[in-house]
Amino acid sequence: MITYGKILGLGALEKYIKILEEKFKNKTLQQVYAGVNGRNVDDPEMQQFFKFKCWI
Repeated sequence: MITYGKILGLGALEKYIKILEEKFKNKTLQQVYAGVNGRNVDDPEMQQFFKFKCWI
């Protein structure tokens, strides 16, 4: 999913993100989102975003 998101952008992953959110796969969502953005999951900006999305 990370490679797919890097090539096509996060918009292409919206359907999959919604499915993962419904199944409460927060760790997977964090890893995918951080990977697409080329950052570490522990990055302060990523942590702030994850809190906003209630993925923490």
